[in-house]
Amino acid sequence: LTPNHGSEIDAVVLAASLPFRPTVLAARDLERFPVLFRIIRWFDPVFVRRGGLADVGSIRACIARLRQGDVLAIFPEGRVIQAAALGPFHPGAAFVAIRAGAPLVPVALLGIERMWPLGARWPRRSRIAVRFGEPVIPAPGEDAEEVTARVKEAIEILREKG
Repeated sequence: LTPNHGSEIDAVVLAASLPFRPTVLAARDLERFPVLFRIIRWFDPVFVRRGGLADVGSIRACIARLRQGDVLAIFPEGRVIQAAALGPFHPGAAFVAIRAGAPLVPVALLGIERMWPLGARWPRRSRIAVRFGEPVIPAPGEDAEEVTARVKEAIEILREKG
């Protein structure tokens, strides 16, 4: 699953829309936020170190989880983006999908940034929606950047339907 990332509670909203609990790729530095960190741990996350060089251990863990049949949620923006447009997408989710031989399912989370804006202590009343797109299957020879561009385009289309 490759959802956009509009709020710190995206993983909770995503999981609530599914009949199963996904595994979430989460930043190791979330431990600075004890309540959020406790919630994220419920998703049996794979933790990743942000910035700098790729976290090879996390990449391997993601591939292993996919190969054992887990459903993995990776937010391609890599951080919360509360702008009208999507932020830049990183190719990590596509790289993992290519290596694991797994499809990517674009997901548009709508209204989350209004429900729980950055810095808010409590959620606000807001209408939200979760839209799932058709799986993006990496073609033979297609690189992670190309697959990432297709995922981003699919999420933009899902967001425009709102």
